[in-house]
Amino acid sequence: MDINDSIRTRDWSKLIYYDPVTILRSLREKEIEIADQDIDERVRTLRANMLKPHREGREAALLCHGIGSAVLNNTVYFARSEKSDYDFISMWITGDTQHYSPVQIKELVPLDINPYLDLNKLISSLHKYNDSRDLTVAIHTNRQGTIDISQIVVPQLNIRELWLFGSLTLDQSKWFLLGDLIKDINYYEFYYPA
Repeated sequence: MDINDSIRTRDWSKLIYYDPVTILRSLREKEIEIADQDIDERVRTLRANMLKPHREGREAALLCHGIGSAVLNNTVYFARSEKSDYDFISMWITGDTQHYSPVQIKELVPLDINPYLDLNKLISSLHKYNDSRDLTVAIHTNRQGTIDISQIVVPQLNIRELWLFGSLTLDQSKWFLLGDLIKDINYYEFYYPA
């Protein structure tokens, strides 16, 4: 580990980390609370500009909950920290060791928002992270339908990991994780916390 890694790790250790299950349960309570109210669809779906931090926090919580429950069998916490080329820092503990990973979230937005964007275009745009060998990028596939893994093209990227995640059910109770698309691809499923 070089001195820059030590400084970064020390900075990351000072952040406030959140339990994704607590965040997701709180958000679900709000969703239920406003379900019958006449609210603008951009507000309901967290698409209003003022709600962007909440949408991004939800995506971070979903990813960390999924990785923690389906892959690591451990709680993966997250802290907001938009610096450089990442949106948040994930953190988990094994034994006496705290592990940190910077994460950038991208979204394959619904077709009604951008019908021209496809998954391969989004993946190919990740070449802009040219010096991010420790960065994990996760793409929230926020569209209905299936993903044909054989059609995914992953070019040479200078990032550590690439994951896809998205809802499997209309009520968003069941989710999937697919990754790491750069090394060994594995498929996982997890449930939104009740």
